[in-house]
Amino acid sequence: MKKVVFYIFAICLALESFAQAPQAFNYQAVARNGNGIVLSNHSISLRISIIRDSVNGTNIYSEIHNTSTNQFGLFNLNIGKGSSLSGYFNQINWANASHFLKVEMDTNGSANYLNIGTTQLLSVPYALYAESSGTGGPTGPTGLQGNDGIQGPTGPTGLQGNDGIQGPTGPTGLQGNDGIQGPTGPTGLQGNDGIQGPTGLTGPTGIGLLGPTGPTGLTGVTGPTGASTGWALLGNSGTTPGTNFIGNTDAKDLVFKTSGIERMRLAVTNNDLVLASGVRLHNVGPTINEVAGFSNSNGLYVSLANVNNGFSGSVGVYTVAGTPYPGGFGAAGHFIFGSSTAPPAGAYGIIVNNTYANATGMHIDIRSSGTVRGQYIHVEGGTLNYAFVADSGNVGFGTVTPATCAKLELSSTKQGFLMPRLTTVQMNAIVNPNEGLMVYNKTTHKPVYFDGTSWRNMDGTLAY
Repeated sequence: MKKVVFYIFAICLALESFAQAPQAFNYQAVARNGNGIVLSNHSISLRISIIRDSVNGTNIYSEIHNTSTNQFGLFNLNIGKGSSLSGYFNQINWANASHFLKVEMDTNGSANYLNIGTTQLLSVPYALYAESSGTGGPTGPTGLQGNDGIQGPTGPTGLQGNDGIQGPTGPTGLQGNDGIQGPTGPTGLQGNDGIQGPTGLTGPTGIGLLGPTGPTGLTGVTGPTGASTGWALLGNSGTTPGTNFIGNTDAKDLVFKTSGIERMRLAVTNNDLVLASGVRLHNVGPTINEVAGFSNSNGLYVSLANVNNGFSGSVGVYTVAGTPYPGGFGAAGHFIFGSSTAPPAGAYGIIVNNTYANATGMHIDIRSSGTVRGQYIHVEGGTLNYAFVADSGNVGFGTVTPATCAKLELSSTKQGFLMPRLTTVQMNAIVNPNEGLMVYNKTTHKPVYFDGTSWRNMDGTLAY
């Protein structure tokens, strides 16, 4: 740590006239570091002590001051008004002995104090001395003016006092006259090249005479014939997908006709593919016929037939009654996937059947009305009923007639009901269980239910 030096330039004694002497005296100093640089606008902490009899005498009073210097490094203290550490300032008997002032400082404003020095108080504040020496008598009358004494010898010159604080900078003086021109100094070293400047503007074209025309060059080899831009009746070769195409580039519908009649249109609006009435998509292969039919009277249908294997089936959406197609249906308003005979008359909704009439395979009905069972969802395979949802909302598994008093009925002569199986730790991890929630406790090996507050066994006792 660099030593911090105080240059004390004034100690002002409290000489004001009070009925009672103020228990403090002023202390003013400038703080500089070990290099003589002023500590300007700096927070500091000082520990002030009053020492009796000698520099190393008895410490009869100590106090702490936390303050800041100004721009000149100057700070002011009222000794006697700091935070007391020991002793009582108002009980010091200034007339009884010599007293010394010890100053310690921490430039970081904390409590790591560095001893700056101890100085004797050669002149005790008058009011403090008077207070500690007792009450004086009344002031006597002014005496007569005595004669001037003879001139005494001149005393020795006193010691050089400490420098005062730096005064403010004075105003700038008048501009002095220019001095004589000094001799020219030696040429300096060659500096580094500067960065490349921007290219200048192009100058005007020069004026020159036109040279004579050169001789005609030799004729080059004839290149290959380029591709045709049109489509040939027998097809084109060397085309590039995406570059060569059939169509237009002017945002117009593309129309296909036969016998002068429009059969298909690629419409710009909504990018629709529009087929004319009665047009079918028909692919005939060695084993499969695939026919998609579009009919104003029967809606949309797709008929699939495997000629070699005797397979036939259809998928259709009908809006009005029409003639049944192979493996199809004839009632209005239903959407059916099938590969066998038509469902019962009046059937609605979505029906997926392998072989109808519950003989073999899988059968799924989803109906909104009809003459068989009304509104329901029915999943069955062969003669077994897998699931049934009645129009009342009752659900049955293994039966098509779930009990009306139960929302869910499980019917079986070979299997039982297996509820969720959880350990106690897993049960406690369920977030916000509802009252009535049931599980099987794998830890206690018992079925339990939640009563809204706790888990309980089926006999009502606490589960754990």
